[in-house]
Formats: sequence, structure tokens, C-alpha cells
Amino acid sequence: MQGWITSSQLYTIINIMDNLCGTIEPSNRKVYFYFDRGMKAFVSDGCSKLLLNFSRDFLPFDGVFILPIQYLKGLLRGCSLKEDKLVNILIEDGFISFNFEEMSLKAPVQESSYPPVIDTKFDVISQSSIKKFIYSCDFASAAFMEGDMITVESTGKYIYFYGCGGFFQLIAKYTQTSFDFRRAIEYTTMRHVVKALQFFKKDSILSIGINEHSLLIYVPGSVISICTDTPDALNTIGLENTFEETIELDSSFFKKALDKLYISFSKGVKAYFMVNSERSVIYTQENDSHISFKLPYKSRNSYLIGFNSRKMRSILSRMPLSLILGLTKKEAVIKDKEEVLIAKFPVQEYKLTLK
Repeated sequence: MQGWITSSQLYTIINIMDNLCGTIEPSNRKVYFYFDRGMKAFVSDGCSKLLLNFSRDFLPFDGVFILPIQYLKGLLRGCSLKEDKLVNILIEDGFISFNFEEMSLKAPVQESSYPPVIDTKFDVISQSSIKKFIYSCDFASAAFMEGDMITVESTGKYIYFYGCGGFFQLIAKYTQTSFDFRRAIEYTTMRHVVKALQFFKKDSILSIGINEHSLLIYVPGSVISICTDTPDALNTIGLENTFEETIELDSSFFKKALDKLYISFSKGVKAYFMVNSERSVIYTQENDSHISFKLPYKSRNSYLIGFNSRKMRSILSRMPLSLILGLTKKEAVIKDKEEVLIAKFPVQEYKLTLK
């Protein structure tokens, strides 16, 4: 039996699977093909699992065929997407083969393998566009690293994604819900899911559900199951703030200074933002080198805020230009005017300006 898929469709599917698997564990970079009311494709990074409809134009077949993702990527290497062509898929004599132009990939049926299991039934607790989900998750996980955890939480009104890393916290308000829950997702898995979703149509509807151990995402034609853990009790979301003062922040000046730091130093360095009634400045030093940039912001009192220069650059690149800086004696909060994206940093020094 045989079927067909266009090269552009295969290119999109390969990119979805490639990004979901990631590159950290090579043994995970395999695609499982099997039949269940059409040809299905399954991949996993060890925590998240993706099941998608690969082709409905296929007669039933038995067994599971396994191919490395890298082989499929090689199949379309150098192919121009401007000229859509057909890729032939043939199942014959216990083998599956993908045939495109001069190249052919072939793999035997795995007699001892069973179709991978993924829970495709769940109660929907929230819906949004794929674009909005990416926007929230991408910001909340932007400046963290392998081993960090991203929390998804709702107290019965809004779902929030947030991460706590050393001396900063990132919070993204997502959508409304009537459910209460609190789960933690490993940073690497969150980034894999965000990158994979980039290849879906951004205006498609994404539905979220939960079960005992997983967060489940449904988009047309695909289901993603993400393993979750119990969040650290010390990592909590803090949204109530009474500020000593607020400053309207045109972040283009801040970003320009951070771009210069990015070029000037080989890696992210500890930098400081100092603002008072007379001036504001970003400065840092590495070994015997010192660099500073004047900024146009002013405040009534004096504040000193420390941060990692590259992480701050990554955070601000995901926020709009027009921001609000809220300041207290202990905390600096950068947020957009709708309070959808929020970044918090500790104030290291505070001095009250006497009138």
C-alpha cells in the first residue's frame, strides 16, 4: 500500500517533531509510525509526548515503524519549498519507505513494539490561540536554564506561567479559568513545546487540560502530553504590589545599553541599574574593564538593582517598548501596561531622598 504527502507538509511535520524532541538526548530522536484511523506519528523528548495525524489517506497496516528524525530531515535537505512536490510513502513486505526525488528511506516493522500510549481524553480547562500560548510560555521561560522549573498555576480566575531563578522572577498571565491547580514543568521540556508550536498555524485554537500527572495540549490534528511535578513550595507567585513610586519606561534606551554590553563582554555579566532624582545609569565591570551607559530615567528616591545582562536582554526583547517600572524598598517590577508580562528583581540598595 502507498500514500502521498506534499514536501511542504512533511517539512512542517518534521520541524514540529524535531523541535519537540530537542537534541539533549539522541536516543529520543526517533519517530514512531503506526495506524490508528489513519497513519499516526509519535515522538517524545522523554517528558513531553506528541501524537499527530500524519496522513489519513492510508489503508490499515499492522506494527510500528521507527525512523530517526535526522534521516527524515536529510530527505528534504536542499529542497525548495517554493515548488511543492509529492513524497511517496510505501508500506510493503514489512518495510516502510519514504521516496523523494533521488533519495529513499527504508525501515522494517518493529515486531516487538506496541503503539506508544498517550492520553487523548481530558476535560478542557482553558482555550486560546496558539499564538497567545506561545507568547505566555516563551516569556515565562525565557531567561532560565536546564534544571529550572516553570510553574503553571491557577487560583480559579487566571492561569499564570512563571519561573523563579536566583534573583529574579518572570510571570505571564495567560487566560481565565474556573479551575484551581498548580503544576511544575521542566524548563527544557517547556522550551521544546514552545519551539514545536511555532510551526503550527498561530491563529488555531489551543485547548489545555490536566490529569493526575500531566498537562495536556490539544491543537487541531495533534495532542501533546507534558509530564508535570509538584512545584517547590517556596516558589510562589506574588502579584500584589504597593509601590513607593512608578516610572514610565521607554525600554528602547535600556535595550540599546544591553545590546552594547552583549557585544562588549563575552558572556552574561552582573550589571547594575542605578536610578535616582538626578540621573540613571547601567554599569558593569569584568576584570579590569568598566563600562557604563547613561539613561534618561529619574526617580524620587535612589535605587540600585542588580541583574544578569544577557538574561535582562532576553527578557526585555520579549516585552513591548512602553513599560512601567514599579519600585519598592525591596523590589523592582518591570511590567507592560496591561500587566500581562511581569519581571521582578530585588533592590540591592535603597535610599530615601529627603525633601
